[in-house]
Amino acid sequence: ISPSRKEGYSTTQFLENGKMVFDPTAPSSSKFRMAPLGRELRFNDPPVPDPGDPKYHFVDGHTIPPEFYLLYEQLGANTVGKPLTEAKFNMIRRRYEQSFENLGFYRIEGTSEVRLLAYGAEVCAKKCPAPEAPGESTIDIQSYIDPAFQGFVTQYGADFTGYALADAYQNNEGEWEQILEN
Repeated sequence: ISPSRKEGYSTTQFLENGKMVFDPTAPSSSKFRMAPLGRELRFNDPPVPDPGDPKYHFVDGHTIPPEFYLLYEQLGANTVGKPLTEAKFNMIRRRYEQSFENLGFYRIEGTSEVRLLAYGAEVCAKKCPAPEAPGESTIDIQSYIDPAFQGFVTQYGADFTGYALADAYQNNEGEWEQILEN
């Protein structure tokens, strides 16, 4: 979605789902790699305890669900990067998502096909001239309802509350707040 360009010794190019890097000075096994756009997008969940369930793969403090792990293995840990978040349900897009260092995965509710999130389009939108809209792989940065408010949103519905516009935070009195559209 962008022309290639020089960044120091490297040549980079944005793709809809990531950013490829060619570094001729790197060892042969890592001359071509994906840039850590998940970190640039600031995706980050605190580590969770190992679920101890063999059907879930636990990598660097995060659980990778079986349907995502198949693509993780197919593309390779070096290409995808370490997991940065747990799998979450995105109410806006009606899909499950998980963020990794270099690529992001999603699966639309009711389907089994896992696809890549539009990391490249999201970052390139800020740096590239008029990238194409990524369609259903669009990233909704502020789409997660904090677990403290999930019951309320589920009870009344997202049509009533709207979607999250900001992360939850603690106010001066120690109470938790989250700003939703409505």
